[in-house]
Amino acid sequence: MQNIDEKDLDIRAKVISQIFTIHKNIISSAVRVMEKDSLSKTEIMILFMLKKHEYKATDLAKEIGISASTLTGVVDRLVERGYVERVRDEKDRRIVFIKLGKLAMEKAKMTHEKLLDVMKNSEILLPEKWWTDLSENLESLRQVLEEKSKELR
Repeated sequence: MQNIDEKDLDIRAKVISQIFTIHKNIISSAVRVMEKDSLSKTEIMILFMLKKHEYKATDLAKEIGISASTLTGVVDRLVERGYVERVRDEKDRRIVFIKLGKLAMEKAKMTHEKLLDVMKNSEILLPEKWWTDLSENLESLRQVLEEKSKELR
């Protein structure tokens, strides 16, 4: 393992801080858009969780730290408004998954398009190679951090 001096550590810490700040700003913008639709923080959290993948209700309730009965009421409201859907498992019809609905998918697409528009019209028009290199480097960082977090478990 190579020795890293304090200056290198400071730069690395600054980069990670910048990544978290960018992520926080993007999430905050998305939350503001959703709050305009009068969604509660719990409803927004559920939508963010479902963006990753679909969940069984009990697993989703555990993941966000609310009771299954509370989750049922929240999901009922989200289903009613078109944000989420309940889908029965093909193999075991007793299992019901909760997944993003059409409205949530449309809003996510609109948010993504707005972000792309901001990037296209930004004063910081960097070449595609810069973005490709950044993406590759961030993926390497993600893998290292994921590995280290597994070691800590």
